[in-house]
Amino acid sequence: MKILPTAADLTDGDRLVDAPWARLFAIAALVALTVLAAWEGYWRRHGVGPSLSDIDASWSVARDWVEPESIVLVGTSKIQSALDPELLGERLDEEAAIQLALINGSPLPILEHLARDEEFRGTVVVDVSPRIFFDRELRHERRSRAILEAYRAYRTSPGDRIDARLVMTVESSLVLRRAEFSLRRVLETWTKPRPLQIPFARVRFDRFRELDFSRLDLAVRRSTQTAILAAGEPATAQDVAALADRTRRAAAAIERRGGRVLLALLPVTGSAREAEERLFPRGDYWQELVEKSGLEAVHFADYPELGAFECPDGVHLEADQARRFTEAFATHLE
Repeated sequence: MKILPTAADLTDGDRLVDAPWARLFAIAALVALTVLAAWEGYWRRHGVGPSLSDIDASWSVARDWVEPESIVLVGTSKIQSALDPELLGERLDEEAAIQLALINGSPLPILEHLARDEEFRGTVVVDVSPRIFFDRELRHERRSRAILEAYRAYRTSPGDRIDARLVMTVESSLVLRRAEFSLRRVLETWTKPRPLQIPFARVRFDRFRELDFSRLDLAVRRSTQTAILAAGEPATAQDVAALADRTRRAAAAIERRGGRVLLALLPVTGSAREAEERLFPRGDYWQELVEKSGLEAVHFADYPELGAFECPDGVHLEADQARRFTEAFATHLE
């Protein structure tokens, strides 16, 4: 006994609807793209731009951009938000600088890494943030060593290199790739109504970190930054001497190949500057490093064109300030 009819048993009227599936899929795709484009455009009109999210992976990609005579920026979030790599290159009639800064990462292991690269003979600008550079416990050096270890693994995997570049390209092109504005986040706002906060930081494809402090409670931000500085563990005089010696030896290797290393202490203002000076007096730390390393050095307080900048949170410059600061700083590299 037949239970189900076969295709041969069905009449034209009994057959399933012969739907134009290709057209339906095209319409669905068009609707989805329209919704995504509208969401993308909405946030762009509100001043939100694309931003890199995986900063560690982007570091490895940026390291691959380094050419023998590149200008390389190493240090912390201070230099990542203070010097615009593209603008710096333009002002020096060079290719764009390469941004190898790491948030909460010491620049010294990165400088030593470049010193071991026998082909590198470019210019290195070292951001000497006292809390991080003169960290007695070397926690920030461990952060930098971890990124160098990740870079070694990245270099051995063609798949990782391709994936990192593709991710960077997409993330630097679409606001929707930002976690704060993903479709999942949108759906959450419908189920748990709360306003979407526009991030104050945006990381460009070249790893320059654009900051807009109008999107933060500045009083809270300043207090937080000052507290972070006040919690530092200063290096001893012996530690400072050892750090200076390591800096001198790394710089000497680069200079022997025709390169150049410049130490830079970038603007810090207000209560953050007072806290930094209490823990890391200029004469005991910065001056000792400069004298013992014998390197060229630029301290913002020594130059009116650099010392005139006021950091909104005491430590970092906003994007519009950074452009002016980059132009002023370029004169010290010429």
